[in-house]
Amino acid sequence: MPAGYRLISAIFAVALLAAPAAAQGKEGTSTDTWGGFGTAKAIQIGKDRILVATEEHNFCVSNDPMFGHLTSHCFGVADFTKGVGQNQGRCVETDPAGDQIVLSYDTGNFTLGKTFKGSLTLIGGTGKFAGITGGGTYVYDGFTFKTTEEGTYTPHFTLELSYKLP
Repeated sequence: MPAGYRLISAIFAVALLAAPAAAQGKEGTSTDTWGGFGTAKAIQIGKDRILVATEEHNFCVSNDPMFGHLTSHCFGVADFTKGVGQNQGRCVETDPAGDQIVLSYDTGNFTLGKTFKGSLTLIGGTGKFAGITGGGTYVYDGFTFKTTEEGTYTPHFTLELSYKLP
C-alpha cells in the first residue's frame, strides 16, 4: 500500500475512534409526572397579602429511564396579593444511585386554587447528571387534591423537559 493511502487510512481510523468520544453528550426530552407531599407556612401581611414558605417532597414517573425513580426536595417562597401571586424556588432531585440534579422553578402569576403552568431551569448536577442543562414547562393541578391536615398540600404536575448533557 502506498504511503499516501496508509496516511489516509490512519487519519480515517483516528477519526472513527475519536467520533464516539465526541458523541458522548446526550440530549433529549422527557415527559414526567410528579406527585408528593408538601407543607406551607403562611404569614398574613395586612388584609390582602400573604407570604408563604413551601417545602415539598416528590417522586417522579418518567418516560425516560434516566429520570425514572427520581425523588425531589423543594423549597419555595410565594407572595400573593388578593389571591394572585407567584412561587419561586429550588429543588434537589436524587436518583436511586445518589446522583443529583439542581433546578430552579417559577410558577409565574397564578390564582390560588387554580391549575397553572410554570417553568423550570436545570442548573447542574452530580454523577451522571454532571453538567446537565435545559428546562421545561409544567402544568400543576395539585389543588385538585384535598389534604386532611391544615398547612399541607399534595403537589401534582406533569412536566415536559428538554435536557442536554456534556
